[in-house]
Amino acid sequence: MSNQSQSVQIETNLKLLECIDEKSLDFGDYLRKQRMLRGVSHDEIVNVTKVRLHFLDALEKNKFEVLPPKTFVVGFLRAVSRYLGLDEEDVVMRFLMALQQHENAKEETVKEIEVQKTRLKGKSPLRFLAWFGGVLLVFFLI
Repeated sequence: MSNQSQSVQIETNLKLLECIDEKSLDFGDYLRKQRMLRGVSHDEIVNVTKVRLHFLDALEKNKFEVLPPKTFVVGFLRAVSRYLGLDEEDVVMRFLMALQQHENAKEETVKEIEVQKTRLKGKSPLRFLAWFGGVLLVFFLI
């Protein structure tokens, strides 16, 4: 692709970006769209920033559970942001907010599972007593 056509493509992509409400995008979508709007491939980012493809892909897909500790991820994001020409602080803040939402959702799921386990444990003795009472009734009727 020539420099002029690449420049036109980038300009067109930036106009499209203005139409997208960035606040409605989740973190992974935001990062992926910023990369794509600049015409940058995964391989290019990996080669320049030395961030592993596995981690870059996980960031773009919001797979936070496969990422290394937060300190390392923030370093990755700063390198990627610099390369893409993005505000590092904004990208890091978006990530931290998304990570917090992910952790909150995970905690809520764990709490809900615990509540369901408690309910099931509470019902087990009642079911046993009802079954046992039915057996005794049948036994005495015979």
